Order: sequence, then C-alpha cells, then structure tokens
Amino acid sequence: MIKDLLEHMAYVNLFTRPRRFGKNLNMSMLKYYFEIGCDKMLFHELAISGEKDLCEKYMGKFPVISIS
Repeated sequence: MIKDLLEHMAYVNLFTRPRRFGKNLNMSMLKYYFEIGCDKMLFHELAISGEKDLCEKYMGKFPVISIS
C-alpha cells in the first residue's frame, strides 16, 4: 500500500472503506512509516523495505499529525 501511495501520489488522498475494514490500521502504518524518528525495524522484513529508494526518500522524514 505504501509503494502504491507514493507512486500515485496526489495532493490529497482520501481513504474510504466500510466499518471494520482496517482504516485505522492503515493510517497507523502510514504514520509509523513517514513520522520523523520512526523505528525502521518495524518495516525490516516487509516488502516495502526492499524499495530502497522509496525508503531513503520518505521513511522517517515528515512530521505527522493524526486527527480522529
């Protein structure tokens, strides 16, 4: 999901899903990926860690604000 989001980046992204389809889980994953000072070991053995260019450019580089 992270790779698709970064490759098809828009100014604003809207995530809609019915109840109980993992919206909060996906938003938490994105938060932990982009957040400054993130623990890169969380993504160590996942497919996104194989995308070295994306990880170097985006992982842990942004302040993240989460509103629910």
